[in-house]
Amino acid sequence: MLILDATARQTIGFIVRNSVALIVAGVGVGFVAAALLARSMVGILYGVSTFDIIAFGVPGVVSATAGISTSLVPVRRAVRIDPMVALQQP
Repeated sequence: MLILDATARQTIGFIVRNSVALIVAGVGVGFVAAALLARSMVGILYGVSTFDIIAFGVPGVVSATAGISTSLVPVRRAVRIDPMVALQQP
């Protein structure tokens, strides 16, 4: 729950925690889908075993890194805005 008088640190922590939870869920679903589809793709992918740790790990790490970095940029911008300016109607 977001509190109106939260500090910048609390706001960043709240949004990053929620973002990381969604990223972990997405990467987990991706790993499960990849594991289920790996057997059917053995004939297509040459030189890659059914459960190659590199083929499974690198996309997950890249996706998680991209997700975390894209959640940090808007949060940092939002924290710098004066709350009274943000609440005023245009």
